[in-house]
Amino acid sequence: MVTSEKNIAYRIKKIMEQQALSLELLAAKTGLSYSFLADFINNKIPLHNTEQLARISTALGYTIPQLFQATQSQLRLTADEQRLLLCYKQLSSDKKELLLAFLKGCKYSYI
Repeated sequence: MVTSEKNIAYRIKKIMEQQALSLELLAAKTGLSYSFLADFINNKIPLHNTEQLARISTALGYTIPQLFQATQSQLRLTADEQRLLLCYKQLSSDKKELLLAFLKGCKYSYI
């Protein structure tokens, strides 16, 4: 898989996390199989054509160019996510470490 495909897979994964969108739901929205999407997101296989990327971008509410231009700061955050991020940024380094340790211990943690 070439670097740009790895980057786009990573961005798609991050957007899915931001939107709390599961692979099952993305598969349903795109008409692509769960296994194909899982393999692509995990950088095991490349996309086969631009139609697949168009389906994914549409399901996420993005255009294809937006997916390639997306950065962490450009991802759409909910008001709650923005407040959490602001609170996190204001924490001391020690408190950030404690919070991350706590989150890693959570049952459904993505960290």
